[in-house]
Amino acid sequence: MTGTWPARPIAVSQQPGRLTYTKIKVDDRFLAESCSIADYNRDGTPDISAGRRWYQGPFGPSGATEEHVYRAGHDELPRSGAMSELDTGVSDDWSCFAEDVDGDGYTDIINITCPDVVDANAVAPATRQRTHTAIWYKNPGAAVSTSSAAWKAYPMHNDVRGEQHTLSDVDGDGRPEISGACKSCNNSDPETVTRGYYQMDTTRPTAGWTYHVVTKPYPWPGGGWLHGFGFGDVNRDGKIDLLERGGVWTNIQAARADTSAFYDVKLHGGGTDPKDGGSHMFAVDVDGDEDMDIISADAAHGYGISWHEQTAPGKFTKHKFVGTPQESFATDFSQPHALEVVDMDGDGVPDVVTGKSYLAHPEGLNDPDLRGEPVNYVFKIKRNTPSEAGSVTFEPHPIDTSNTKVGVGRQIAVGHINLDGIMDVCVASKLGVYVFLGQ
Repeated sequence: MTGTWPARPIAVSQQPGRLTYTKIKVDDRFLAESCSIADYNRDGTPDISAGRRWYQGPFGPSGATEEHVYRAGHDELPRSGAMSELDTGVSDDWSCFAEDVDGDGYTDIINITCPDVVDANAVAPATRQRTHTAIWYKNPGAAVSTSSAAWKAYPMHNDVRGEQHTLSDVDGDGRPEISGACKSCNNSDPETVTRGYYQMDTTRPTAGWTYHVVTKPYPWPGGGWLHGFGFGDVNRDGKIDLLERGGVWTNIQAARADTSAFYDVKLHGGGTDPKDGGSHMFAVDVDGDEDMDIISADAAHGYGISWHEQTAPGKFTKHKFVGTPQESFATDFSQPHALEVVDMDGDGVPDVVTGKSYLAHPEGLNDPDLRGEPVNYVFKIKRNTPSEAGSVTFEPHPIDTSNTKVGVGRQIAVGHINLDGIMDVCVASKLGVYVFLGQ
């Protein structure tokens, strides 16, 4: 699950949930666009991290018990503005993962940020150049709740591109790899980008991570603004595949830009610009027929969320379940910039967690319904009876029912924030950091 890979998970048996939630404000400032859940101080109670802070659980009506600043970076950013927001309103926290990187028993934090835009308060402000776009921060251990010192930073790579990232154990060694793209890694043509994954050296956890190319080079005169990534075993051969806007690269350890291992399926809403993809992508058996389908947003900055039914090996039929206001769907919202697939109600069937990102782009870049009401939803997957091909309903359940909704950022965390066994949600967006406790 994106944002929820704790190396020391708290043992909680999942209980049935009613898909209703209690909203708790952690911070209403724009501090981050991703969130993660873990027990950072090993007190048996889950905590969360977002931006340069981790917030100590338990979480009650007044929020977290304490907050701790663990790294350098920006504090509050402006929520809106003209094109200058590209310099001042882009968070340095696009993805946040909890993982015991060095294996010392304490959960560390992996932070991935934008490779092209650096806030003046972020890394190397004098030159406005970011030396690394992925860094992991070492948990100080027993002193984690009392020390005010910054966690020691270990650079991972200087050119991790893409706005969504996913963890998966690609090589079967029990440690996660990170999906991403790289532009500088293809020295033969600087105007192209490849997609692939980043791998740590388990014998040297403090060393940089290695990028492995999976896809062919794509034309890319732009920067890091690249959408649509995922891992999954689409062909059920026991090997991890890479999902991206253009299709599926099967067995990514062997693919290495071999187009014979590519399922050519359009996993986006249209257009030829490689920026125009969805958000987090998942391979999952949606309809219960024992083959793997794909769930993907059509456009991170547009409308539409779909599931792609695998009707034959490598062949897919698209079924949209979130559309535009002009279409006849139960829900319609734009900017589904983050997405998770998790069994939220304990019925054994995965569900979809997503929502609308408020001001996903700044003004002037033509996002539809830019300032429309942000929303957060669980879409319960109901396999209809009698079973027929594609006979599935995505039943919308609002997560945020307040008058001041917060939407999603660039990553959603799902897990156990309290210990009642019901799945909870954490979001960090331009409207603040919030947890939603399942009931």
